[in-house]
Amino acid sequence: MTCYFGVDLEGGYALDDLTWCSNPDKPAQFGRNCTSCTPYYHSAQGSYWDQISRRLASLAIGERAHVILNGRKDTVFNSGGVFGRVEIRELQKLNIKLKIMIFNAKSNTVCSNDESIKALKAIMKNKIDGCIDNQSEVEAMMKCQPGSSCNLYQPNSGDILKSTLLWLILFYVLKLNFN
Repeated sequence: MTCYFGVDLEGGYALDDLTWCSNPDKPAQFGRNCTSCTPYYHSAQGSYWDQISRRLASLAIGERAHVILNGRKDTVFNSGGVFGRVEIRELQKLNIKLKIMIFNAKSNTVCSNDESIKALKAIMKNKIDGCIDNQSEVEAMMKCQPGSSCNLYQPNSGDILKSTLLWLILFYVLKLNFN
């Protein structure tokens, strides 16, 4: 299975971990760890990644997308993050179901008890096709190969950008939450 991340694109690779910062009292900066930056989503870099995320989410095809969220965070689903602000809007427009997978869940009750997951389910209304918070099940699903019986990959669809995995979501959840 081939998975594509935003950083795999030429522009993404060149700009990875770089931030353009602007401050009225200082000249513009382009580098790493800018302390004078406006919030991420108001920056040129944030706008770039938001557009990549929006485009990738809008290209989701098939019956189901698997959304992988970081279970180590106190707020598993962050409505202010890239997934919550950008990608959800695109996925809502599509005739597609979402299966939520909680990676590194603190317990096996995240799907039923976590308030942020309840909020995600409310936002997506009838488009949620289950939630998995059992770590061994999530790991098994992430190891699926094309044509296997684990039903994560849809072997009848020939398009590279599949709705079966939105790996970009995993990238953003891990990158933004661990930086």
